[in-house]
Amino acid sequence: MAVDLAYYEALGVPPDASSAQIRKAYYQRARSCHPDKHPGDPSKEAEFKVLSEAYQTLFDDERRAAYDAYGRSGIHSGSYSDARQVFAAVFGGPEFEPWVGSLACSVDEALQQRAETAGKRVAAKSEELRGLQAAQAHPSLVEECRLELAALQAAHREAKKAVKSAMEELQRQRVQSCADVLRQRIHPFVTATLRGDGVPARQQLVAEMTAELNRLRKCSMGEEMLRAIGYAYVRQTSKIRGRNATGAARLGRVFEGMLEGAHHLSEGAAAVGSVVSMASALSKLARDAKEGAPAEHKLSDAQRAELTDRVQKRTLSLVWAITKHSIETTLRSVRHITAITRDHGSPPSPLPPLWAGGR
Repeated sequence: MAVDLAYYEALGVPPDASSAQIRKAYYQRARSCHPDKHPGDPSKEAEFKVLSEAYQTLFDDERRAAYDAYGRSGIHSGSYSDARQVFAAVFGGPEFEPWVGSLACSVDEALQQRAETAGKRVAAKSEELRGLQAAQAHPSLVEECRLELAALQAAHREAKKAVKSAMEELQRQRVQSCADVLRQRIHPFVTATLRGDGVPARQQLVAEMTAELNRLRKCSMGEEMLRAIGYAYVRQTSKIRGRNATGAARLGRVFEGMLEGAHHLSEGAAAVGSVVSMASALSKLARDAKEGAPAEHKLSDAQRAELTDRVQKRTLSLVWAITKHSIETTLRSVRHITAITRDHGSPPSPLPPLWAGGR
């Protein structure tokens, strides 16, 4: 049982809330008091900051465990990342929604709740079955419990299948939304190119995209978002061109596949490193904050500052890694890109990679 419920109460969720419930509650409440909606209102700024601290504490299992065990004293107050950056890293901001889809969409809470409840029933019945077997209960009782467990497991599978289906539908809608925006943006250029007037149309597209880039890069987490968008589109476009090429040029597709695999491994390793590093730092900070902790567990001011800084950086890094993966997965969708090229035909030269590396 959590010793401090303040952050749960700030988000309006119970102490056993799932990560999906916490994320949804954070979005709904933080959006309503976002400082951009209430400029010059210190009370809304303070509320937004508390909600950010609550989310940063509860979204990560290690940090949440430290909070549940020690309360806010187990989480150093200086270890929180900037509230605006965190909100942008998690949800991207409305400015980016046309390009990456809605990052705030979530599966119906009732569906998720049914799956979680079904999982708990399976766990409880499994424990009951183990107890009967350990007590060498009558075979008929054991068999009856086993049949009940099988029925609960089937219900759990169906509940999880419903959640998965809903998630896939949300993702399909998100991909389609991004495809529609991209199709609309490139339509004048592709149409002009196919009729032989591509040069002025290309110049116009470059000017429009440059203006859009300069506007978006000023947003919180703007550079990072633009790099993720640019990387996904450039890599996927190269893969499609390699697939449609002939002869030795088809090797480009193999090369792009290797690049994508290496990118996934690198991103995954970085995320794992962030989790491990943050867990270690949180453990040390929690031991240091615990009342009556032995002297050997006490940290110097310099050590405490170093660990606090590490947690702060790793928190934002981990939050962004999750969002970045979601963006790249969506924009790399082959259906997304091929829908564009199939509808318009492939222009004789590739679109300028304006967003590659945030240029």
